[in-house]
Parts: sequence; C-alpha cells; structure tokens
Amino acid sequence: MSLSPNHFEALMHRAIASRDAGHFEAALADFNQAIAFDNQQAEAFVHRGITYGQMGRFEMAMADLDQAVTLAPKNVWVWMHRAIACGLMGDFDTSIESFGQALVLDPNHTQVLASRGETLREMRRYDEALADFNRVLELDIGYLGAWVNRGHTYIQLGELDAALSDFQHVLQVAEGHPNALLGQGEAYRRQGRFDDARVAFSNVLKRVPEHLGALIGRGETYRQIGQYQAALADFDRVLARQPNRVDALAGRGTTLAELGRFDEAVGHFKQAAELMPQDVDVWAGLGDVLRQAGRLREAVTAFSRALDLMPNNFWALLGRGISLRMDHDLEAALEDFEAALRLNEHDAWVWTHKGETLRQLGRYEEAIADLTQALALDNDFAWALECRSESYRQMG
Repeated sequence: MSLSPNHFEALMHRAIASRDAGHFEAALADFNQAIAFDNQQAEAFVHRGITYGQMGRFEMAMADLDQAVTLAPKNVWVWMHRAIACGLMGDFDTSIESFGQALVLDPNHTQVLASRGETLREMRRYDEALADFNRVLELDIGYLGAWVNRGHTYIQLGELDAALSDFQHVLQVAEGHPNALLGQGEAYRRQGRFDDARVAFSNVLKRVPEHLGALIGRGETYRQIGQYQAALADFDRVLARQPNRVDALAGRGTTLAELGRFDEAVGHFKQAAELMPQDVDVWAGLGDVLRQAGRLREAVTAFSRALDLMPNNFWALLGRGISLRMDHDLEAALEDFEAALRLNEHDAWVWTHKGETLRQLGRYEEAIADLTQALALDNDFAWALECRSESYRQMG
C-alpha cells in the first residue's frame, strides 16, 4: 500500500495545522502515518521533530532532526531547525555549529541569521547577536523580527534608548505589534517609567489576552511599584497556564520575599532551579531570598552555583559577598567585593560594602578611603556616611 503524493501532502498539511492549534497527539499521528509510507522525506522528519520539541520530548526531536540531516545534508532549512532544537535543549555549542552549517550553504539566509542572533542573545553573547541582527537588516530592512530582537538585545546591554528606537520603528510600520509593545514595556520598566511600562504591557494583553510574557512583565512592574497583590495575580495567571514557567516562578518568588513570605519564596526559586539548573539568574535569585531569610550558608551555596555557571556575574558576586560578610566570613567577603569592583567600579553600594567589611576587620584607613569613594559616586548615600563616621570614631 502506498500514498499518492497528494495524499502525503494532505497528511502533512493536516498535521502542521493540528500542531499549530496545539493538538500535538493528532499531529504526531498524521506525521507518523506520512513517514510510514515515505521515510525518505526530510521535511516530514523536521516537522515531527519540531512537534516533539514543542511537547518537551527533546531526545525524540533530535533523533528526527538528525535523520533529516542524513536525508538532506545540503538543506539549509533542515540545519536551521536542528540548530533551534539544540538551543531549546540547552546544547548551545551544537546549536551554533548547526547554524554555521546552514550559513555555509547560504551565507545570506536572513532567517538563519536572525535565529542564530536569538540563540546568541540567549547565550549572553550580545555583541555577536547584534552583528547578526544588523546583517539581517542590511539584507532586508523590512525584517521586523530583526528590529524587535535587536531591541531586546539592546535592553540586555542596558542601551534602553536604542532599544526604544527599534521598537518605535516597528510600531510605526505595524501598529500594535505585540512583541514590539512587549519590548517597549520592558525598556520602560528598566528606565523606571512604570506607568508607561504598565500601559505597554496592558496594550499587549488587549490584543493577546493571555500573552504570558506581557503578564510577567506587568507583574514585575506591579511588584516594583509595591502593588504586590496585582503582581501575584499576574504571575498566578501565567502559572495556571504553565505551572513550570521559570520566569513566573522567579517573579512570584521575588514578590513573596518582598512580602516577608520567605519560605514560600525559597520554594518557588528551588522549583525554578530544578527546572532550569543552568540558569544563572535563578541561582542568584535563590541566593538573594535565602540571604533575606537569614539562611546565610545556603545563600552562599546558591550564589556559588551561579558563579560556577558565570564566574563574572556581578550580582552573584555582590550577593555572595554580602552573605559572607553577614556570616562574619570577612576575608572571603572582601575577595568578592573586590571582584565585583573589577567588573563595575562605579557602584557606590559595592564600595560601601567593601568599606564596611574593612571596618569590621579593623582596617580603618582603607575603610575610610573606600567609603569616601562611595560618597564621591553618591554624596547623599546615608549608609556610606554612617559607616565612614563609625570608622573615624573607631580609629580614634
């Protein structure tokens, strides 16, 4: 028994439609039937692999995508989807290698360049990501996805005005573009323009009522302005849809910590860490709530896990240093503050923490020098003034 080409195509179209509608089992049934009749079509293996990936069955996805590469080793589209699947699995090195294979076949393939840029951004290789998005826009100035993703990359680099410029360009061309509005809201939030951020996130939700990214962004905005119940409501809406969504668990955990509900907060971050053990921000967040709960040795362990993943993570170094100082491990704390200052010598908080540590070690002249540096950066910093006054008093 065999399928005609028309029947094969019909099965493929129906399977793709089922997958796009979220009916994954129905899609798999059709893909399986199509492959059973013709197992030489790379397209079928790619689409079934994409489906497995969306179901979280990554090993099955990779098996299908490897088979597709075997069948069509010179197909750019096949290599691109293999690269995307590797990225979803956290195998970023193989992902970048697969994108490279695709670009050997077609160096100017805009979708491959844009997808590699997204992966590089997730890897925090922001300058390389920008280079890919810029190349896409050189090739196709109208590629809106590249404008949006470049804007999100600028956010990660702290270049918020540049990010807003990219999002505004998209919104002028495509009014109400959800991902541009989402990026606009995030940039506003990081600028402290909380009313503008809330409006932008709410505008996304008017168009896509259950947009999970917008709910998380708005929840973070509500948290920052102290509207904790509204924040929890948004995070709860996300978790009702996706109970294992890591950024929602982290956002809810941070909110609970600010409400003083530390045990619940720690539970949320531990769940997030189990789900995504390679996420630096999750481990740093867990360390922070453990520190606030007074569980200092556990906090040090969590920050150390973050630093194992990214040795130059400023916030993890600062958090571990504070935890060590609070736990009276002053020499180790001093090392972390010095490492943090090598990354950012313009942070008054770090100079003050280092100065206070030196004061506790009885090294008063060094403490006064550091605290004076903190005050040069922020001459109204009350804690630095208090610490310096105490250092002068103890020095005699």
